Amino acid sequence: MYLRFILAALFVFHFNGTAASKDKDTQQSHLNLDPPVGKFVVVDVRQASDVVSRPAEFNKLELLGESIEFTSNSVQIDDIDCNSWEIIPSIPPVNMEDPLLSDIGIGLTDYERGKLSSLEYICEGEPFIRILQIDERVLILPWNNSSQNLILERPISTEMVTQLQENLRSLKFYDGRVTGKFDADTVSALAGWVEYSTEMETPYRFARPAVTTSLLRELNVVIDN
Repeated sequence: MYLRFILAALFVFHFNGTAASKDKDTQQSHLNLDPPVGKFVVVDVRQASDVVSRPAEFNKLELLGESIEFTSNSVQIDDIDCNSWEIIPSIPPVNMEDPLLSDIGIGLTDYERGKLSSLEYICEGEPFIRILQIDERVLILPWNNSSQNLILERPISTEMVTQLQENLRSLKFYDGRVTGKFDADTVSALAGWVEYSTEMETPYRFARPAVTTSLLRELNVVIDN
């Protein structure tokens, strides 16, 4: 409810106080994937390392676990009554070179990087939110005047977690039981593998790595439809 309350408040005051921009110069071909559909959950809140001045931060713990429901042509948020939605391509709202997003790029091919979609959701002519759609599983939502990035994911299935645990165990990153539960031990094992796999001179260890389609592919996990 916390995230939905904030989004509703932002909507009342016209998100970021800006008007919707439909200038052709900004309508670049970033609508490369179908818009996300389904429930996406906030799994991490990260500082944007390229933002110098920071507004007051929101309580990370109150944001984690919050969800947003997307349809093919709208965003479903409690307390928001919008009669007309529009989804348009936008300039990329996130710096993918940010080291605090380095896990997002694991396994991404150049072709897939070119397919990332930047979307802006317009409600009754007013801008509401912008997202960077990484794939069918993961979205990044700039937050708090772009000083933070919310990582949103589709819930991961028991079958996929089982494969993930088995494969991490075979790679000597996980020594727990195969339970199909994405618990703290599994997350820690995945974080270790991500740190090992990140192509950085000084890899960052994420408390909660993003479980992208490309990451699952690198770990030979068959993705549910």
